[in-house]
Formats: sequence, structure tokens, C-alpha cells
Amino acid sequence: FDMLRRVGWGYFDSFYPVVCSLRYCSTGNASKKQLPRNYWKDKGNQRGFLEKFRTERKLDHPNDWYTVKWQDLRQSGGLGLLKEYPTLCAALQYHYPDIKWNPLLFVRKPRNFWDSHEHQRLFFDQIATKYKINSQEDWKRVGYSIVIKEGGTALMRRFSSFIEALERIYPEKEWDVSVARKQYPKGYFRTLEAQRAHLDKLKEQHDIKKHSDWS
Repeated sequence: FDMLRRVGWGYFDSFYPVVCSLRYCSTGNASKKQLPRNYWKDKGNQRGFLEKFRTERKLDHPNDWYTVKWQDLRQSGGLGLLKEYPTLCAALQYHYPDIKWNPLLFVRKPRNFWDSHEHQRLFFDQIATKYKINSQEDWKRVGYSIVIKEGGTALMRRFSSFIEALERIYPEKEWDVSVARKQYPKGYFRTLEAQRAHLDKLKEQHDIKKHSDWS
């Protein structure tokens, strides 16, 4: 240790970067000391930081991670770790793959979070489960107020109407706005496609065969 004090840690970093990284195991140290180049590229260093952070913050249950904000990790010296992953959820999914993480439950979501079709669908799937939605007609019971209450305000800004959200999130289904919604969205009949679809439905419902049947 006398030699260590004389030459400093920097001397050993050049020869044993992984071993010497142990001195950064404290999240406090990680924020105050100069870290070796590519320190955060090392998966062991990433895992070590997350484990230390978990212990210091008393995150005893996986669900406790949902309350963690990016700024919490940044203040503890984890800025370099955050740069290696698009989201905290992605980092946790990599280092703790045995846990089923729900990206919707994290208090902080990245700016483009709702651009992901996967996230959009997961959100609507959860609503369908919670409100027992089993058919198109069941969606009539779900309005904007429910979506907002469940945290989907930013998501719905990406669609001009509720039916458009359903059509784009579940493109494999053939949606009938008259079945899935209580009323047609504003401006719905401005397109010829919507007008034609509505007339075709009326023809089928009223068994219209010829022009005179419309009168």
C-alpha cells in the first residue's frame, strides 16, 4: 500500500482496469472520481453500480425501481450508464432478465416513449384486461377519461380520434366505428372511404338491393 500511495491508482489502471474498477464500486465515488475510459462499456461495472445503487436506496423489491428517476441515477454518478441504454427499463431488462419489467410503470418515460407501437399496444392491452374488454362493442365503455386516468394522455395526442388509435394499434382487426364507439368522431365522414363504408353497412343492415330501396 505504500507503493500504491506513491504511484497512485492511475499507474495500475493502465495494467488492470477491471480490477482497479473496484475502487469505484460506491455510487458516490462514481460521481466524484475520474473513471477510466470505456468504464461504462463494461457490463460488470454497470451491474456493480446498479447493485450498489439498489442497496443504498433500499430498493428491496423489483417494483421499487419504478419510482427511480433518471436524475436519481445521474446524481449518484450513473450518467455514463444511462448513455449506454435508451431507458432505465432497458438497462434493468439486460441486467435482471429473470424479472418481468413493465415499461409503463416507470415514473419517468423518455420523450419518444409513446412513439413505440409496442408500448402503445401494451398500454391498450392492459386497459382491455383491467376493464374486461373482450369484443369491439366493449370498447364503447372506454372513453378518453379512462385513458387519461390510466396515464395515456401523451399517447392519445398521437391520434386524431379513439377509433384511429384502435385501428393503428390493432391493425390486424377490421374495426367498425359504429360498433366500437358510441358516436362517430368529429369530421369522420369527410373522406369518401368513410362515406362509402357507412353506406355499405346501411345496405347490408336494411337489405338494400336497388336504388329504389333507398327511398
